[in-house]
Amino acid sequence: MARIFEMPKKFIAKAADVVADAADNVKDKASEGAVVIADKAGDTKDRIDKAWFGPVFSFEDISDTMPKVIHVADNQRMRNSDACDGAIGYKERIKGVKMMGLLPENIHLPGVKFYPNLDGLLYYRDPFNDHEYIDIDDYFDYLTERRVNEIKNVAHDLGAKHVRIVYKEEKKAIVSVDAKANASKKNKGIINADPQGTANAQHHHEKNNFCNIEVKAEVDYNDQREPVNPELIYLKNDPAIKSLIQRRMDGERSINKETYSIRCKTLNSMQISEAAKLDLVLKTLKIGGNTSISSEAEAEERAYLEYTIEF
Repeated sequence: MARIFEMPKKFIAKAADVVADAADNVKDKASEGAVVIADKAGDTKDRIDKAWFGPVFSFEDISDTMPKVIHVADNQRMRNSDACDGAIGYKERIKGVKMMGLLPENIHLPGVKFYPNLDGLLYYRDPFNDHEYIDIDDYFDYLTERRVNEIKNVAHDLGAKHVRIVYKEEKKAIVSVDAKANASKKNKGIINADPQGTANAQHHHEKNNFCNIEVKAEVDYNDQREPVNPELIYLKNDPAIKSLIQRRMDGERSINKETYSIRCKTLNSMQISEAAKLDLVLKTLKIGGNTSISSEAEAEERAYLEYTIEF
């Protein structure tokens, strides 16, 4: 009978150690591969999240490209993303309107101011200050208030003794008739001598032409002073008030009492087409007041600020 070869026990033990080491090495390599794969998957997810949410980490990061609209709203999906950790907000688009979504706890951060309070959900950028936003529900009223305050400041700085400011809103029918008349003049080659609507407003003094007439301010000044050049922000594009300032600063003292009319639509607040888009946004978000933004924008198109200054 053939003799069966028996492997020495110490060789078997050594072989077993080699096999175990090889197995451990395979496990380590597999584990390292899994980590690499996991890391790559994590990197891919982070890139996807950054592209999807467009996280904003500070107002300074977007100081040169401030959005027109800020929507104050939570976003739990973004909060759960590692790529968005520490973000104060995110890029958002609703009904084609680009905006920034701002997490509610960050509305107090420096860099941007919100008016008239911090309780709003949708804010629209001040047309003359990229870092100030106005609650959409108060947008037109708040801008009117600022313009009125600026007229009062101008009157005081120029040494006036009295100023009266009246808000007037034309009836829709009057605007329609005026538009047709202007179109007819244009077709006949007649040039409007006052395209800005700031100087000659004689027909607007007829009460029946207006659906709303409201005295916004009437002030007497007891500390008449030598004229000081006032700062203009909301009225800086109005030629009439700039002319008045220049005349007073040049030493003209023959001005006793003058009345001016500023057409609000020339003050660059919000286009009706933009207002219509915001109405769609408000409807989508199920927020908004009793009146539409479009109707308020249309009202401003028909509105004037008439002010009388006495020296």
